[in-house]
Amino acid sequence: MENLNKVARVAVLFWILRMVTVTLAGFIPEIIYRLFKLTRDSDFIIFIVILALTVTITQITRKKYVSALFWSTFIILVTLSDALLGIVLRALEGDALISLILFLAGFVITIFLWYQSNQNLDVYPIKEQQREIFYWVTFLFANGVGEALEIELVILTEMRYWDIFAIFVLLLGIVVLLHYSTTTNRNILFWLAIIFTQPLGYIFKGFMVSSGFEGGLGLGLEGGFLIGIVMLTVILLLAHNFEDLEKIEVSDIFQRNKYRAF
Repeated sequence: MENLNKVARVAVLFWILRMVTVTLAGFIPEIIYRLFKLTRDSDFIIFIVILALTVTITQITRKKYVSALFWSTFIILVTLSDALLGIVLRALEGDALISLILFLAGFVITIFLWYQSNQNLDVYPIKEQQREIFYWVTFLFANGVGEALEIELVILTEMRYWDIFAIFVLLLGIVVLLHYSTTTNRNILFWLAIIFTQPLGYIFKGFMVSSGFEGGLGLGLEGGFLIGIVMLTVILLLAHNFEDLEKIEVSDIFQRNKYRAF
């Protein structure tokens, strides 16, 4: 039987869901601590590693793309990446630069091995288990790079969070511009976008939770998490019922607006 694609199509909806899932991942540690009454960081690390392995192996062994499982894997691996970064930061006594270099090295090595093994870095479609393993390991390191980069920027510049948010939005805009106006490798741009969207989701989580977070909404842990779950569920249901939503590109949106102007 022919293998079927196992990952999400990369288009506008992908990046919307990417932001929602990164935001949700920011809630997961506190939710797990409260739900399972954990008292030690080591207990949380063991729990999240076991959960990440279970969910990721389930995703990899599936024969086709299942949106709920795919995006659950996204959320759990973002959480695991953040937890691993926390371990590295504590081991290095808060040295974000060295942490960034370590995660970046892991990212580059995984990309190199992926290319050596498959002679391409295509992120869609993915049908083979080996390529999907590279996909998720690269994803794990990319999230760590993004979060470590944010921490290092905060340390170096002492900027407010919304200033950091603006920097990453600008970087993401440059990636989009390169995608539509140059022949830069699309797969490399994909991973740059993954890196630059990581801090955006975590900053937005802070905005949702705390009223003291530079004009935040003050929804609290439960309120913010619930809204995130509702958003994710609604978007996935819409995507399931209207398959064309997953195919919409940024260029399609601008093209439609262009026609409406006449």
